[in-house]
Amino acid sequence: ISYFIKYPITANLLMFLIFAFGIVGLTSLRATFFPEMSSRMISIQVVSAGLSPLEIEEAITKKIEYKLESVSGVKDINSSSLENMSTIYVDMERGANMYVGLQNVNNAVDQVNFGVDIDEIFIRKIEFVMPTISFSISSDYDLDYLKTEVDRIEDELKSVDGISEISVTGLPEKEIEISISEERLLAFNLSIEDINRAILSKNINLTGGKIEVNNTQYLLRSNNKFNSSKAIENIIIRVNENGSPLYLKEVANVIDTWSEASIERYRNNKRSINIVVSNTETQDIVFIADYIKEYVSELNKDNQNLNAKILFDASNPLKERIELLSKNGIIGFCLVLLFLTMFLHPRVSFWVALSIPISFLGMFFLAPSAPITINMMTMYAMILVIGILVDDGIIIGENIIRKFEGGLDRYRAAVEGTMEVFPAVFAGVSTTGVAFLSFFFFEGMMGEFGWQMGFVVIATLAFSLVEGAFILPAHIAYSKALDKKEKKNKISVYFNNIINSLRDEYYKPVLHYFLKKTHIAYLFFISIFCLFVFGSGVKFTFFPSVELDDLYVQFKTKPGTTMEKTKMYADNILQIINKVNSEMEDSLNTKVIDATEIKIGPGSHKGTVDMFLTPPENRGIRAYDIVEKIRAEIGDMPGLENLIMGVGDPFGKPLAFALLSNNT
Repeated sequence: ISYFIKYPITANLLMFLIFAFGIVGLTSLRATFFPEMSSRMISIQVVSAGLSPLEIEEAITKKIEYKLESVSGVKDINSSSLENMSTIYVDMERGANMYVGLQNVNNAVDQVNFGVDIDEIFIRKIEFVMPTISFSISSDYDLDYLKTEVDRIEDELKSVDGISEISVTGLPEKEIEISISEERLLAFNLSIEDINRAILSKNINLTGGKIEVNNTQYLLRSNNKFNSSKAIENIIIRVNENGSPLYLKEVANVIDTWSEASIERYRNNKRSINIVVSNTETQDIVFIADYIKEYVSELNKDNQNLNAKILFDASNPLKERIELLSKNGIIGFCLVLLFLTMFLHPRVSFWVALSIPISFLGMFFLAPSAPITINMMTMYAMILVIGILVDDGIIIGENIIRKFEGGLDRYRAAVEGTMEVFPAVFAGVSTTGVAFLSFFFFEGMMGEFGWQMGFVVIATLAFSLVEGAFILPAHIAYSKALDKKEKKNKISVYFNNIINSLRDEYYKPVLHYFLKKTHIAYLFFISIFCLFVFGSGVKFTFFPSVELDDLYVQFKTKPGTTMEKTKMYADNILQIINKVNSEMEDSLNTKVIDATEIKIGPGSHKGTVDMFLTPPENRGIRAYDIVEKIRAEIGDMPGLENLIMGVGDPFGKPLAFALLSNNT
C-alpha cells in the first residue's frame, strides 16, 4: 500500500489496465437470456414398427434400462413406451464427461439383445436451445408461394454467421396424391396391388454394379426416383398384348397436393407460417434479435406480396435489465458524488465514486475466463452489488482525511489512514463474499447457473477492495483534498454539523441505553427481523418473476372435431380478445396487444390463441391483469371441454409430479 502511495504512477497504471482490459472483456461477452448450462441429457430413441406400447416396454425399454444401470455417471433414467417407439432420457451426473458418457451409453445399447426387429436407433446428446425471436409470414397468395418464400428465407438466415437454429411451423409437407377409381380398375383388369407394385418397382434409384472399358471403370446407376406428379403419372403399369404401354395417368388421377398439417396458423384471418430463431450455447441473443428485426423490416420493404410481423422477442427483457443497470450505474455515480460532497471534499467524493466503474470493469476482465455471459442472472447480481461498492472507499477516504486533519503529512496520513481501517474493510467485504460463495455449491438447476451470480458479486467486490486499498489512497494523497491552504467545503461543514447533532442528541442516548440493557437490544432487533421477514408477506420463489410479453388462451373441443370447426371457436375467442383490447386501449390511451395469432393443433380438436403485448413500460397494465379481463369476458364458452389462460413463463408451472406403480 505504501508503495502505491509513494509512487502514484503505479496506481494510475493499475487503474488504466483495469479500464483497458475490462472494456476488452466486456466487448467479448455474449448476451443470453439465461446463463449457459452444459447439457447433461442423452436421448435414446428406438423405432420398431408394429409393436404395441406394452411390447415396446418389455422387448426394448426395460432391456435398455437394465444395461444403463451399470453405466458410470448415470444419475437418472426416464423412459416412455409408445406404439412403435421407445424413448429414454439419461440424465448424467454433474461434472461428468459427456463425450465419454455418450460413448458408454452407445456401448450399453449395442450390447442389448432385443429379440425383435429394430428399424432405427437414435442416440444423441441433447443440446440446450433458447427461443430468441419469432416472426410470422402471411400472404394473399397460395401455399405454394408461401413455401417458396419460406424456404428462401430459411436458407438466407442459415447462411448468417451466428444463426443456426431455425424452426418452421404451420407449413404442411408437399405430397403427390394418386386417386384410383374402381371402374377403371375393373376396366383394365387391375388391382391396387398391381399399381402399387408398379410404382414401387419403377420409382426407385438402383445401383447396377460397374463395367470396365479401356482400363477405365464406370459405375452403373439407374436414377428413376420421381418427385413430380408429371413424372409419376407417366409410369408404365404394364405392356398390353399388342405392345402398347398402359400409363398410370390412364388409370388414376395424379395431382400435387399438401399433407394434412398437424398445426395450422392464422394471422389476420390469413394462413400464416411461424419462424422461430433460437440461440445455442455459443450464440448471442442480442445479435440474433437485432439481425432478425432488421431482416423483417427489409423483407416487408422489398416484397409487397408478403407480410412479416415480429411476434416474440426474448431479448427485450435482457435489454431492459441492461438499460436499468446502465441507468443505475449513472444515477449511483451521481448520487455518490452528491451525498459524499455533503460530508467530504468533492475530490474525495469523485475518487470514491470512481470505484463503481473500476469494480465492474475489473469483473468484466475476469468474466470471459469464467466463463459467464450477460444474462438475467448476472444483471440481477450487478444491480444488487452496485449499492455496496463504495462502502470501503468511504471508510478509507474519510479516515485518511481524519488522519491528515490530525496533523500527519499527506503520505503518512494516506498510509496510516488506510492501514488502520483496512482489516475492518477486508472483513466486511469478505463476509459478503463468503455469503455469495455458497452459490458455487448449489445442487440441481440452481447449481447449474447460480454460480454466475456469486461470481459477479465476489469479483466485483474484490476489485472494489483492490481499488480502495491501492488506487484510492494514492489519488487522495496527492489531491487538493489534503491541502491545508484549501478552504473547507461549506456544504460538507453544514451537513457534518447536522450529522454530529443527530449523533449526539439521538443516536448516543439510544446506544447508551442498549449497551446497558443488552437483553432489550437483542429482543428489539430479533422482533424487527421477524416482523420484516415473516410479517411482510414476502413470498418464496425459485426465481424472481420475469413478466414476458406474451399471453395465451388454450382450449380443447370434443376429440374428432374438424380443424374448421375448431377454428370457429378460435375466431370467437379472438373476437372477444379484440373487444377487451379495444376497451383497454380506450381507457389507457395506448396500444396494449401488438399482435395475435391462432394456432390449430397438434390434434384437430385443440387450439391456441397467442397474444403478443407491447413492452410493459408502454402499455400501462400488467400481463396478469389483462388475463383476468379476458377470463371474465370469455366465461364458460359452450362446446369447450377445456379452457386455459396464462402468461408466458420461462419456468413453467410451480409444481409437476409423476405417478409410479408396479401394477400393469
